[in-house]
Amino acid sequence: MRSWRGMLTRERLEAEAWLGYTPGLRRLWASTDQKGMDDQILFDVSEGSEEYEKVAAIFRAQPAVPRAYADMNPGMWSYISIAKIERVENGMQEDGSAEPYFKALQRGVENQ
Repeated sequence: MRSWRGMLTRERLEAEAWLGYTPGLRRLWASTDQKGMDDQILFDVSEGSEEYEKVAAIFRAQPAVPRAYADMNPGMWSYISIAKIERVENGMQEDGSAEPYFKALQRGVENQ
């Protein structure tokens, strides 16, 4: 199976792997019992935390291959400041959409 992973830098791949490719980000959630069912769904990610650093690394990462478009100087991304990072904790979306989609995709790949 071909993959887009060859277009990403090692740093970005490591950050994505730390965050996780499968449902299970709830380990980072701050909502009650990490269920994402509170009235509050946006939570600040603490600057300096490992989660913050991983998300920032993904945001700033450049592709490992030449860009197909010239919208700006790629080196400028390293100078853009991040005002804040917020985590969306929506348990209904994960339970009713992300998790079933992941399982269907997983079955499809395994059955090939």
